Amino acid sequence: MKCFVVKMRKAGVAVPRFQLREQPEYFGDLTITDIRDEGLYRIVKQAKLVHQFGDTKRTHLLLEPHILWMNEDRFVLAGFERADVEGKQVEFAQSWLCRSEALQDELRK
Repeated sequence: MKCFVVKMRKAGVAVPRFQLREQPEYFGDLTITDIRDEGLYRIVKQAKLVHQFGDTKRTHLLLEPHILWMNEDRFVLAGFERADVEGKQVEFAQSWLCRSEALQDELRK
């Protein structure tokens, strides 16, 4: 699914609502699949957003995503993201505000 994604947290801390419009918005292909996670030693659900950044493709991952809410044009996925902090893998709470490319097309009309 092609969509726009805004990350709603930084290092697990919620970005204030009035600052969400200032956060980077990523456009790309969003998929949700089950994978084998070697760090957790089990099967986990993974949301993956792949977007083009210049000449390279970048990937953002959200582990164990679930839908917090959904309406006709947007939805929020909540889960956790992994980051390397001082050489150790750390998981932070994360939420993605997602809206479809189709909605963007409608807004342009």
